[in-house]
Amino acid sequence: NDIDKLQRAIGNSYSVFSAWENDTLVGLVRSVSDGETICYIQDILVLEAYKRKGIGKALLEKILEQCNDIRQIVLLTDAQDFDTRKFYESQNFKSCDDGFLVAFTKVD
Repeated sequence: NDIDKLQRAIGNSYSVFSAWENDTLVGLVRSVSDGETICYIQDILVLEAYKRKGIGKALLEKILEQCNDIRQIVLLTDAQDFDTRKFYESQNFKSCDDGFLVAFTKVD
């Protein structure tokens, strides 16, 4: 809803990777990081018509490759649907609600 804010967020990101079909942006992933100890993966977005084609996986792999030497990789999502959970689990992410980790978030 706020294009200016989104552009600033992308500009301040540690890294951004995108997927295109001709002139259409079909996928995007970005990270926020100090480049040493922690990397937050943000905004894994794929247009609905392009889901289940390996785009999200390929974008996520690019970020993980770049953050390979960083100790903590954090991915938070407010998407609670089954497919989203299964996608992240298939990429070796562990959910904090399985007792392995503890996560806190402040919601205003």
